[in-house]
Amino acid sequence: MNSFCAVTSTSAKTSPVRKHFLRRGLFVSVALTIGISAIPLYHAQAKAQRESELVQRSIRHCTALLNSCETLTFARNWRSTAKTDLKIQKGWGVDCRAGKRELTLLFDETTLQLCGVFYNDSQAPTLKRTTDLKLTNETQATEESLLRLQRLEMLRDGTEIALRAKPTKTLNGEAWRVDWKVRRKATGEVRLLNTVMDAAEGMPVMIYEPLSEEERKNR
Repeated sequence: MNSFCAVTSTSAKTSPVRKHFLRRGLFVSVALTIGISAIPLYHAQAKAQRESELVQRSIRHCTALLNSCETLTFARNWRSTAKTDLKIQKGWGVDCRAGKRELTLLFDETTLQLCGVFYNDSQAPTLKRTTDLKLTNETQATEESLLRLQRLEMLRDGTEIALRAKPTKTLNGEAWRVDWKVRRKATGEVRLLNTVMDAAEGMPVMIYEPLSEEERKNR
């Protein structure tokens, strides 16, 4: 024989237990509403913080290269048109100007690490011909290249660096090309860095991370 539970009507008053759960439900509802509305604010704050960091890094690097920084122009989706062997083909591109000199800084769009320095051909310091050269031999070119990479914070702590090839003259003898292999001790990660240094002033005409032979074949 089946047994049934009696269904009885309750009074109009809400029981203490029901009130408890109603209050909890209201609290959860309010908390969810606040949480959902906070998500866009969080993203906006994070974006503003990243952009502020990008500005500060751009000013710092521009000043290190040009001794001052007068104007900055930002391009979010900068793409390489001159160098096809760049490992990073797009990112934050920042045009920096100081006096008559102008260069482009390329930042990784994820880490905001500086990964490229490029002068416009018309602005390159190598166009200044002089007999008073700062870099006259391989040793000077190597030391200046290493110093510039350190000043531009392109060599992280705990890294080993070695020449990939003998430094050579380029740009009709007005610059030195110095190519590096950089290895992080902790992870074993290896990256390549190519530098072209102005012989007259020791200024970087170009710094970039090239594709490896394997990456070039697979691209």
